[in-house]
Amino acid sequence: MHIGIFGLSGAGKTTATKWLACNNLNYVAISASQLIKEYGGVIEYEKLGKKCISSNQDALVMAYEKFKSTHPNTLIELHSIIESEHDVVDIDIRILRELDIDAAFFIAIEPHELGRRRRSDVTKKRKIVCDSELKALQLRAIDVCQAALGDKLRIVDSVFAAAEIEKFITSTSRP
Repeated sequence: MHIGIFGLSGAGKTTATKWLACNNLNYVAISASQLIKEYGGVIEYEKLGKKCISSNQDALVMAYEKFKSTHPNTLIELHSIIESEHDVVDIDIRILRELDIDAAFFIAIEPHELGRRRRSDVTKKRKIVCDSELKALQLRAIDVCQAALGDKLRIVDSVFAAAEIEKFITSTSRP
């Protein structure tokens, strides 16, 4: 089972994914950024542009296909839009489909809380935007996911995300 975990930067993807991997030892967690970096892609915020993002996504498909060949159960942190210093780029629906994930979850978060998290996280560089912009970005990201993944996608509240995904994993695990 290959599960994609989507959300805006700061929504809690990494926290949820790490918790899920620790509690479901037959699952391996990985991030799209990690796979892209291992394939020589550029992930530095300041260097991201449309051309770079496009080549990164092609690398991601190849890297994840290889990763899945040695890991039958994966949790992968993904983005459906990429925010850069000067632009916001929708990930091509074709790319999201080519990842061939079995299920997907979008971690939705209240925009004010997302803004607070982003401002307090000094480990990552992010463009500071107001709550209304974060709300619009989140809706845009969800729209891209829905267009690409259809009924494979479930939208979960950030407060309950790990528990909801855990429930799904448990319900689909073979005894």
